[in-house]
Amino acid sequence: MELQSSIIEAYDKEQSEGFSAKAFFKALGNFAGIFGGAFLIGSLIGMITALLTKYTKIREFPLLETALFFLMSYASFQTAEATGLTGIVAVLFCGICQAHYTYNNLSEDSKVRTKQISIIIARALNVYPLSMLLNIGRRNKISANFMHMMMFSGLRGAIAYALAIRNTSSEARQHMLSATMVIVLVTVMLCGGFVTPVLQFLQIRVGVEDDTPQPADVRTINLKFEKFLSLNKINLTFEKSWD
Repeated sequence: MELQSSIIEAYDKEQSEGFSAKAFFKALGNFAGIFGGAFLIGSLIGMITALLTKYTKIREFPLLETALFFLMSYASFQTAEATGLTGIVAVLFCGICQAHYTYNNLSEDSKVRTKQISIIIARALNVYPLSMLLNIGRRNKISANFMHMMMFSGLRGAIAYALAIRNTSSEARQHMLSATMVIVLVTVMLCGGFVTPVLQFLQIRVGVEDDTPQPADVRTINLKFEKFLSLNKINLTFEKSWD
């Protein structure tokens, strides 16, 4: 958004009427400056993180190492925003550098923990924004409690297990399959066992009929149908009494 608004402002300041080549090239230069600056900030912070994880003893403290990994990524975003650049581009290139260099320097505990946190964040970024987007065109809105429940529930490693079991030719792949199976079983039993308490905590009713108010046109049709049945009942009663 910052990148787009800066380009538009640069173009509006220079152009008078119609197309202006000077305004166009100035806006293009503004785009290159903002993008390049964000690229340098993100890449620089990503490389600093890689050097810290490689040449220091921080790997002896896995929890601190994981915290540093995420905080440095967030620092790239904030630094770019504070300097008037685009934080999205900065955190993108910081993530690319960390994926290629920093991640390989992490300890085994930090690698596992980093993947777990990334999965949770990715799931949240899918459930909540998409639910809010669906609510725009829905008459029966998805409530916040239902969003929380969708975040908690869902398939637990079915795709990961299907991919891991495809090839178990080497010992490393067999270890991967065993680890995936343990994670799937634990999450299924743990999350599955807590479904009812979570539903009660979020005050989501189960085993009840939907009491959502019907649209006005549906109610009108129901009233007309009930009136039709009552008239037929009256006619049948009158015919029987006449006979």
